Amino acid sequence: MNKLCVLTPLAALIPLAAGAADVAVYGKVNTAIYFEDYAGQSPKVSLNNEASRFGLNVREELTPDVSIKAYLESGFNLDDGGFTNTGGGNAGTTLFDRRSILAVHSKTWGEVGFGRMGSVRSTMSPYALSLAWLDPMETNYGDAGMSAMFGNDPRGNNSVTYVSPDLNGLRFGTTYSLAFSDQEAEQTDKNNRLLALAASYAKGPVAFYAGGTHIWYGRDDAAGLADKGKMIERENASAFDFGMTLQATDDLKLFAAGQYQKDWRSSAGWNVDKASTYASNAYDAADRRHGIDGWTGLVGMQLKLSGDMRLIGKYVYFEGEHVMGDGSKVKGQRHSVNGALEKRLSKRTKLYGVLSYFKGCEELDVGTLTGVTGHFGLEHNF
Repeated sequence: MNKLCVLTPLAALIPLAAGAADVAVYGKVNTAIYFEDYAGQSPKVSLNNEASRFGLNVREELTPDVSIKAYLESGFNLDDGGFTNTGGGNAGTTLFDRRSILAVHSKTWGEVGFGRMGSVRSTMSPYALSLAWLDPMETNYGDAGMSAMFGNDPRGNNSVTYVSPDLNGLRFGTTYSLAFSDQEAEQTDKNNRLLALAASYAKGPVAFYAGGTHIWYGRDDAAGLADKGKMIERENASAFDFGMTLQATDDLKLFAAGQYQKDWRSSAGWNVDKASTYASNAYDAADRRHGIDGWTGLVGMQLKLSGDMRLIGKYVYFEGEHVMGDGSKVKGQRHSVNGALEKRLSKRTKLYGVLSYFKGCEELDVGTLTGVTGHFGLEHNF
């Protein structure tokens, strides 16, 4: 039989199959001239990628109540067109590094998603319920965003998330990852696992947000480059946050948030696994067993100056300590002051300027954590 005769009718069916689901293509292209002047280092100017991405949102309605959904999103560097690497050690092999989710959605009982995603406590969509909503910068602008000072959850592989429907202003959810940093190992205790809970309640001009995460760290002497941390003993980690927003007037929105961390691996730029982020010369394996115990506080605001301009400001303070291998403690503090001015050119396009000042003290009195940075950029959404 002529192969063309077989393939032609099959090809004709492809548009019919695709038409059974709604597929939306979206993305963001964002770049900025980035200036940084850290203590003891030469000033630097670069063209900085600002979380550019593209993705697909897919939805098929099975019944009036139940739908199947898929979220696929990939990040790329606008500077050179290459893929970003939010997938840990999987550079060049992870296509949908930002999220890769298959979900069942019900208008009655909520949504369950499976795959790679941010947790309900994280700053990552589509399931973020707490941290993301407490940032006046709306998680934008790199070192001026929420993740620079707060302990954020990582994107997790092998995750399952449930998010409730809106219950008269209340939403809640949970995320569990069987192995967030790689594929599941043959033994549970070799996997890095995560459990997160979060909830939000909005009524009128006031909204409250809360979340908590516990991480079990795996141990594997044969760990590869994707997670060399498994070669050392690491205490399990926890983080809890709470905050609120107030729409004080039509033009002014206020923010306040706090977080407590216990044995968290990285917070306010202090990463116990990277020597460039603390004042001590080095931490050996015993020193790196414990993470960071500390707290972070934030106050901020968004102010509409006119129909197409917005002023954003926030102050963040971190204070914490780290237990060394000999039982002694080192302490650190860091201040962060951020301001942004946004100018809307259209519904989808904006110009922005951001200025940030950082000051690290004691264990955080290092050149990479004290200084001034600035962004002047252009963002377009499609």
